[in-house]
Amino acid sequence: LISSRLKIMLSQSSSALPSSVQMPPLTTILAIALITMLLCASASAEPYRQAGQIYVAWGWNNADYTDSDIHFTGDDHNFTLYDVEANDRQSPIEGGGLFKTFLNPASITIPQTNAQIGYFVTDNIAVALVLDHMKYVMAQDQVVTIDNNTPNNMIDGQINNGKVTLIKDFLQYEHTDGLNYIAIEGAYYHSFWQPTHGIDFSFVAGGGAGVLYPKTNVTLLDRNKNDDFYISGYGYDVKAGIEISFFKNFFFRYMMKQGHINMPDVVTSSGDDEADQEFDFTEYYGLFGYRF
Repeated sequence: LISSRLKIMLSQSSSALPSSVQMPPLTTILAIALITMLLCASASAEPYRQAGQIYVAWGWNNADYTDSDIHFTGDDHNFTLYDVEANDRQSPIEGGGLFKTFLNPASITIPQTNAQIGYFVTDNIAVALVLDHMKYVMAQDQVVTIDNNTPNNMIDGQINNGKVTLIKDFLQYEHTDGLNYIAIEGAYYHSFWQPTHGIDFSFVAGGGAGVLYPKTNVTLLDRNKNDDFYISGYGYDVKAGIEISFFKNFFFRYMMKQGHINMPDVVTSSGDDEADQEFDFTEYYGLFGYRF
C-alpha cells in the first residue's frame, strides 16, 4: 500500500512539471545525496590523524599476476617462454595454521606479509616505506610456446612443434623466499563516517614505486640454485581502500593495489645464468597498525 501511494505521488509530482523538465535518474539523486553526506561528515569530523605522527603496520596479502614472457640466457642456452602462468602461494590457515604460522613469532615471515612504517606530512597525507612480501610460483606442467636460440641440442628433446611442457625435470621457477617489493608510497586519507566517539571510517588512496629484492628458487635442468637475495628490477603501483580506526590510534586497513613489475636481472643459478620478465600484479592485503 505504501509502495502504491509512493508511486502515485511520484507520478503526480512528475506530471506537475513542465513537459521540458525531466526528473533526474534515481542513481543521480542517490549519488548527490551520498556526496553531500560525505562532505557534511568530513566538515564535522573529529581529527584522527595529525601532521608529525608516525604509524607502524603489519598484515598479510594475496596476489594475482598476469601471464609473462620469460627470457633465459646463459653460456650454453638462450630461449624464451611465452605467456607463462604463475600464482601466489599464501600459507594455509586451516589445520592450525593461524597460530602455528601467521601468529607464531618464529614463523611470522613465512606467509605472504606486508610491513609499513609511515609519517604524516599533513593531517591527511602520509609517506611510507613499505615491504610487500609476495610469492610468485610458475604453474607446473603447463604447455607454453618456446623460441629456442640455444646454440646446441641441450633442450631440443623438451620441444614438440614449438611447444614445451614445463615439467619439474626441465624447469621450476619461483620467487618464494619473496617477490619482495620495497617501495616508497604516498597516501591520502579522507574521513567519511564516525558512528561514535573513537571510531572512524576513511577512504585511502595513493601509489608509489620501488625495487624488487627477491630470493629466487629456480631449477633449470641440472644447474645449481642461487640462494642469495639480490636487486632484480623495479616496480610501481596505485592503491585504494578503507581504513577503520578504533580506540583513536589503532587501525585496520584493507587495500587493493595494482602495479607493474619489471625484472631484467633475475639470477637463475649459482653461475652466470639469468632471466628477465615483466608482468602486472593485483594485490589484496589487510593491515593492523598503530599511530603515535
